[in-house]
Amino acid sequence: VGKGRGREGRAPRAMPRFAGYEQIGSPPEVEIHATSSSATGRHTSRSSRRWPLVAAGVAVGVFFSGVLLSTPKHEAPAAVEAATEGSNSGGYVAEEEEAAAAFYPNDATALSKTTFDPLGRVQLFNYDTSKPFASFLPAVSGAYGVPMWAFYVNRGQGLSTFGTENKDKPIMEFNSANKAYEYVATEGFRTFIKGSRSSQAFSFEPFAIKDGEHGHNSKRDMMIGMNELEIQEVDLENQIQTNVVYFTLPNEAFPALVRRVSVTNIHPEHDATIEVLDGQAKLQPSGADDWHLKNMGRTLEAWMNVYNMDETGNTNPFFKLSASLADTAEVTAIVEGHWALGYVESPETMEKDGKAYNALPFIVDPNVIFGQDTTLRTPLHLQFSSVNDLLASKQVMTSKTPCAFTGTTRSLGPGETLTLNLIFGRSPSLETFQELIVDKVREVGYIANKRREATKLLYELTDKVAMSSASPVFDAYVRQMYLDNFLRGGYPIVLGDSDHDPKIFHTFSRIHGDLERDYNYFQIDACFYSMGPGAFRDVNQNRRCDSIQEPKVGAFNVKMFLSFVQADGYNPLTVESAYFYLPDGLGNMTSPSAIAIAAESASSPKDQEAIVKVLSWPAFRPGDVFIALDEHGVKLDKTTKQDFLDKVAKAALLAPNAQFNQNGFWADHWTYHQDLVDTYLTVFPDKARDVLYGDDGLVPFYMSPVTCQPRDQKYVLVPNSGPRQYDFIYNDDDKAQALSDNAAAGPVADQTWQRTPDGRVFTVTSIAKLFMLAVNKFAILDPYGMGVEYEGGKPGWNDAMNGLPGLFGSGMPEAFEAQRILKFIRRMTLQFPDEVVTVPREMANLVEALSKEMNELAAGEQDDFTYWDDSHAALETYRFATRVHFSGETDELDAAALQTFLDKAIHKMELGATRALDLNGGVTPTFWIFDVTDYDVLDSKDDQQRSFVRVKSFKPRTVPIFLEGPTRQLKILDNYEDRQSVYEMVKKTPLYDAALKMYTISASLEGMSFEIGRMMAFVPGWLENQSVWLHMSYKYYLELLRGGLYNEFFEEIKTGLVAFMDPKIYGRSPLECASFIASTAHPDSSIHGQGYLARLSGSTAEFLSMWNLMMMGHEPFVMDSKGELALHLSPIIPGWLFTQAGQLSFTLLGKVVTTYHNPDFYDTWDPRLRITSSVVVDSRGVAQVLQGSSIPQKFAIQAREGTLKSIDVFFSAS
Repeated sequence: VGKGRGREGRAPRAMPRFAGYEQIGSPPEVEIHATSSSATGRHTSRSSRRWPLVAAGVAVGVFFSGVLLSTPKHEAPAAVEAATEGSNSGGYVAEEEEAAAAFYPNDATALSKTTFDPLGRVQLFNYDTSKPFASFLPAVSGAYGVPMWAFYVNRGQGLSTFGTENKDKPIMEFNSANKAYEYVATEGFRTFIKGSRSSQAFSFEPFAIKDGEHGHNSKRDMMIGMNELEIQEVDLENQIQTNVVYFTLPNEAFPALVRRVSVTNIHPEHDATIEVLDGQAKLQPSGADDWHLKNMGRTLEAWMNVYNMDETGNTNPFFKLSASLADTAEVTAIVEGHWALGYVESPETMEKDGKAYNALPFIVDPNVIFGQDTTLRTPLHLQFSSVNDLLASKQVMTSKTPCAFTGTTRSLGPGETLTLNLIFGRSPSLETFQELIVDKVREVGYIANKRREATKLLYELTDKVAMSSASPVFDAYVRQMYLDNFLRGGYPIVLGDSDHDPKIFHTFSRIHGDLERDYNYFQIDACFYSMGPGAFRDVNQNRRCDSIQEPKVGAFNVKMFLSFVQADGYNPLTVESAYFYLPDGLGNMTSPSAIAIAAESASSPKDQEAIVKVLSWPAFRPGDVFIALDEHGVKLDKTTKQDFLDKVAKAALLAPNAQFNQNGFWADHWTYHQDLVDTYLTVFPDKARDVLYGDDGLVPFYMSPVTCQPRDQKYVLVPNSGPRQYDFIYNDDDKAQALSDNAAAGPVADQTWQRTPDGRVFTVTSIAKLFMLAVNKFAILDPYGMGVEYEGGKPGWNDAMNGLPGLFGSGMPEAFEAQRILKFIRRMTLQFPDEVVTVPREMANLVEALSKEMNELAAGEQDDFTYWDDSHAALETYRFATRVHFSGETDELDAAALQTFLDKAIHKMELGATRALDLNGGVTPTFWIFDVTDYDVLDSKDDQQRSFVRVKSFKPRTVPIFLEGPTRQLKILDNYEDRQSVYEMVKKTPLYDAALKMYTISASLEGMSFEIGRMMAFVPGWLENQSVWLHMSYKYYLELLRGGLYNEFFEEIKTGLVAFMDPKIYGRSPLECASFIASTAHPDSSIHGQGYLARLSGSTAEFLSMWNLMMMGHEPFVMDSKGELALHLSPIIPGWLFTQAGQLSFTLLGKVVTTYHNPDFYDTWDPRLRITSSVVVDSRGVAQVLQGSSIPQKFAIQAREGTLKSIDVFFSAS
């Protein structure tokens, strides 16, 4: 890496030419075609060696039930394949290809330690004796599917819990990972097999622990796909292979999980007669929530019943509580229920018409199988009875936790397989289950087709980042990272008028609650266009690359998240889905738009009336609308669901939505706004003025129902400890009243926006909001001017430092980020010197006060503490003035005035950073604690009778080093040498785990007080205490790449990128990012390098930023010397990532197949390598050759709009 992969001594190749084509100046409108050279007789089209952009780079397709599900293939045009340099034929001939293959570096192959099966799934061998891990199926059922969540572990038969919406609606009880590892083998899915072969009887339970051994004389493997899980046991003793596949149903109006069990006689010669009993050992009826299951499990059983058994010959059981559980006067019946269906997939089990399979009867009484073995370990009654006898047994279907087993008896010849399908789901009523679900799921081919659909769905969603390189594991990792990223941030779907007024709705997202993050209450709405709420920080950073992977997102995220910034620079905690409303139907008016849409969508006047009623709601989401229409029985017989929704979205306005939901304000949430702005400008540099300074970027101010306390109301004297900072916020009655008044005065969309006294929603431009945000943070620099104070009650990114705010803590990361915003505004001021920034009068007064204090400090007229005291007083004045309303008066700051303030503020922050490094021995610090050395006791006291104090002096105290400090510092360093020095400095510190070749979140915290936060409760190497926290490690790697440290970056990711880790050590699929890896600081050496806390972290956002930067370069879209937009791809790709043919393909901007041709295998940043030409192919298939490295405006815009079919870029070494 870094030395180039070129073949020394080769003559530089000439510019590629395409036979019959002129250069860009006069493009002919001719269809492109393959060419061959008659002069040499060598065929040069290489059409047989095209370069497909294969899904995950692993398999050509997925083969299910005899049908090939082809993954997306994006082929370069034939003439592009023929176009190379330096040969008589104009083609890249076979001899040269063979030479390239012989030379081809093997770094990519050597880095991969992952095994894929023929379906492109990660294969984990001997899973149940490997390191334990927990993960999940993605709960993505498509825009018009209702999702079901499902979590699994690598023990027992894998799946340990599943259900709908949240852990209060389980079909299999939700348990934390430590308990799931223990319970899954007994309370989860079970399979019991009895049989005989050549008069020899056998009985066993696949995947079970037998006589203290895991699978005696058997081999057990796990295969993990993006949307399915399969386990396999090959039992050599009994000559039986058992496979179980799990996936959730896609594109259905009901949520369901499929369990597909295959039992194969693998004996080469003899038949086997087998009896199979398979199912769920404990199935929780609808209405049984998590609290009652955990705390009143035995009492809860009194409500449990299984219905619909006698009526259906036990084939269609329906599980629910008899009535509500609340101990109140109002008692309601439980109508929703869980259901189970099963059948053997065989011609012999079809109904007479051959269209559906006959349903099997179920055993729902566990006593029928297990008898008095309440541990559920041994099926006592099966030992002495046949499966058919058990299925015919009398059952008790009430007042106990039911099971759900079905079974059959079959004779299998050598190599023959018995396939048993079990489907478990939830229905709003028994009638719905019987009338709409039972027959559908039994249809011949239904399960096989749905499995193909489920796989295809995830590949289609992740096609936006499809690529093909020399590293199949890297290609697959990119897809998985994109999937896990939108599972937390949301997948942007474009609704309405996608070309002129797109409405962006994010779906499939949820907060990261799972078996290991059991503290989070996840929510996945059971509806079409499903989504759940997420934490502000998580959603913000995981939407960072939205406008790259889907350019139609545009500035949506920029404006939404800037809207959530309050007057004081803080923000709410929870981001909900945006919602729609029809502006012509506010108040008691009947919306004309709703009437028109209803008339175009339904024939029935009754249905039209229902549509109008639903669309007249003050706010709605797509899922809400379809649920309501379904409840009204509406038939959209004049349109499709998608066309209906697009009409609604086109007529509606889209409103962002957030909830306060916290007991303080996080110190770092605002640090991700600049990332959104930067990403947007990466794709839309030509729209910078409009979005930053124009009406296109106007944003309001969110108003929470609480207010930050002034210092005299939160600095308290704590007995035996001294001064501390507590009581950070208070419930503000005036704000609550204002919010209530807002709700009554206008659309619900405007309820949370801060107003002027006359009721007008107050807005500013995006650049003004960024400026106000940075000024707010600049005003709370700590007494030494180093870090931003944690004075809102919450710490920064590292939330395990939750005690720091109480210790007057401050953070360097937030100071670096504030400086970054100030520098950005300074660049924009220089770029647009004729623009002014209009701010509220209150902010202008704060800026003036801060400027005065900086002048006095620079002139030596005051000391640091006085500056701190006065600047905080000015901030408190501003906060009081903007607490409930803005006055509405504004001031304009021209470029000169802004420049003067920005220069002074940036200079002060740079001095503070230098001071911090000096006080910390030259190593970049992350946190500071400020000890109070002098104070006055005030007369007033807090609710705990602790006296308030007024601090008169502070003294800083160092905290051990953390990786976050230098990581954020790299963002603001302007020259390569400084960034190189930071990298070298970090690698010499204890942050570098030399054994793992990774970076830990912190150095040793030994000697620190437990008062700094909960991380002190953890053993070193675990959670936030000196572990390898992948999100921060990935942040660090990203900044190396951004900072031009390319050689260092690619060397670090060889050991630090999960894709290249050994699954035996990492302990889970290397396509999935854990939250942290146990470092060598942990006392248990057996877990060093093992990952914990599955997926859904910020690591995915950092990786996507790395990937986009690698694929496109720093500034893919630029304004050229004529002021026109140009596409200037400048990838940062090492030579070893190119295929043996010297190519790498990826999806540009979510749609455009782009292929780099680098036959000499140089690292693309090698100064000897240059782009000589490009070939663009439009949507009609017409190709054009472009000389040089820049693609002009016409094609740049087409690329951004996704109307280009492909781009081929050719490199040449000079």
